[in-house]
Amino acid sequence: MARKHIVILALILLTLLALKWLPVGQAPTHAGPVQPTESLAGRRIAKATTSPPSPGPDGFTVSPQVIMTATRTHPKKISPSPSPTPEWVWNPPGEVIAPILIYHHIVKREPANRYFLSPAVFEAQMVALQHWGYTSIPLSLLVEALTEGALLPPKPVVITFDDGYLEVYTHAFPILKRLGFTGAVYVIAGQVGVGKYMNATELSELAAAGWEIGSHSWTHNSLRNPAVKLPHEIDESRQMLEELLDIPVDTFAFPYGLTSKYVTGLVKDAGYQSAVGLGGSFRHTKKTRYYLSRIEVRSNYDLKRFASLLPWSGDLPGVTPPPPDQEGGLDSP
Repeated sequence: MARKHIVILALILLTLLALKWLPVGQAPTHAGPVQPTESLAGRRIAKATTSPPSPGPDGFTVSPQVIMTATRTHPKKISPSPSPTPEWVWNPPGEVIAPILIYHHIVKREPANRYFLSPAVFEAQMVALQHWGYTSIPLSLLVEALTEGALLPPKPVVITFDDGYLEVYTHAFPILKRLGFTGAVYVIAGQVGVGKYMNATELSELAAAGWEIGSHSWTHNSLRNPAVKLPHEIDESRQMLEELLDIPVDTFAFPYGLTSKYVTGLVKDAGYQSAVGLGGSFRHTKKTRYYLSRIEVRSNYDLKRFASLLPWSGDLPGVTPPPPDQEGGLDSP
C-alpha cells in the first residue's frame, strides 16, 4: 500500500513540474481555448492613448484621446489644405489678415484684356507667392478662423477664380498643383459643361485635389435686377451643384460684386456659410463674412504691382515673367 502511495505522489510531482515549464500563454488542452495574445496594432493603439498630452494652440493640453475623438466626431473640420506645421499659429476669432485674390481667365488673349492673364504671367505670380512664404488656404478655413478661431499659416492666401472657365482646369490647376497650392472656383451653375466652361468631371477632379467649389449664381445676372428670380439664382444653383458634384457648396460669389441687404439675407437663409465680393482689403472681420473682399489681379500688373496688393512681400524671385499685357477692352466680371 505504501508503495502505491509513493507512485501516486511521484506522478503528481511530475505533473506539477511539467506545468511549471510550459511556455508562457500555453495551457493544457483540457483547460479550455487558448487566449489570443495582443496584436501589434493593439499595442500601438494602447501606446498612443497612454502617451503624454500634447500642447494645444491656446496653451492648454489636449490628450490624444480627445484629438482622436474630435477627428471622428467632426470630419468636416479636416482641412483640404496641407497639414499644419509647427509654424502655424492660433488665430483667435474676430479678424483674419489674408489676401483673397480673384482671377477669371488664365489664357493669353489678343487684343489684351484685363481679365485674361497668360499662363506664364500667372505662374510667375504664384512662384512669387511661394517665394514670399505664402500658404494657400481654403476659404472655409478663413471663415472658421473668423468665427471660431483656427490654426493658420503665417502668411495665408486664398486664390479664387470666377465663372468656371475651362482654362482654370487646363492651365491654372497644373501650375498650382506643382507649387503645392489649391484654389476655389465660383461656378455659374447654368454653364457647367457648356462650351468654354468646365464640366462636372473636371470640377470633381478639382474638388478631389482640395479645391473648394462655390456658386456664382445660375445665370450671372445682377441680383439687383428686379426681373431676376432670386431663389433660382441663389438656392437652386447651390442645390444643383451639390447634387451634380456630391460635395457641400458653402460659399457664394455675388455677380459683378453687387448685392443688397435683402439679397445678402437670402444668401444667409439659403445655408451658405460665407459670400465674397470685390474690394481692395486683405483684412477680414466677422462683419464681412458675407461680403469678403477679394482683390482683382489684372493682366497688366507686373510683379512689383502684384506685390503692392499683398500684406507681405519681399525681394522679387529669380524669374523673368513676360511683360504684362496692355489693357484692352473689358469683359464683365
